Amino acid sequence: MLAKERSKYDGLLDLWKAYTAYERDPAAVLDSVEGSAYIVRKVIEARDRVAPQAKVGVGGLGHGYLLPYLDKMLPKNVPFTDMESRGIWTAKGVPMQYFGGMGERERTVIPRIDDDSDMFGMQFNQMLYYKDRVLEGSLEHGVAGFAGQTNRIRGTEQNTRYLAEGAWNPHLTPEEFYAGYARKIFGSAAQPEMQAAFKVLEENEEYLG
Repeated sequence: MLAKERSKYDGLLDLWKAYTAYERDPAAVLDSVEGSAYIVRKVIEARDRVAPQAKVGVGGLGHGYLLPYLDKMLPKNVPFTDMESRGIWTAKGVPMQYFGGMGERERTVIPRIDDDSDMFGMQFNQMLYYKDRVLEGSLEHGVAGFAGQTNRIRGTEQNTRYLAEGAWNPHLTPEEFYAGYARKIFGSAAQPEMQAAFKVLEENEEYLG
């Protein structure tokens, strides 16, 4: 079955090259993708046969490279979402263009609001989202919006706030965000000092990975 499916994925490994920070075996990637996409197609076939009004979507974790292929296989009323982060899968940033060119299909992206390290303290991910182009890339490629992944809410308020403000202002930079954030919380007099502190916390977060 996998051998027969392989012809549907010509060129997929070229898109996958950006994701080799996590999985490095091309054969394992192809087999996994072929099997998973086959199951997805069977689920949609069952939906159309048994309950055609049911809303069914497809979600992935670090599988943005697969979206252009699924777009050709599945009806446009099936929405796509995928969790993306340079901190895990794509060290050079998220290739947001993989979400584009799908016309009327609804696509959303899942940024990681936190990860395991925030068990030990607060987390500061604005530079992560900015370098991944979660906001600007979504605007450019027709992404409908985002739904953040979070495990522990306390200590991640600034991450959620940045994404929420960025939904209205997708060109929002971390510097602009922290200027307003520091002023609102600590006042104008303390803003420069606190903004500098947030910059250090962001740099430390990136250093920790």
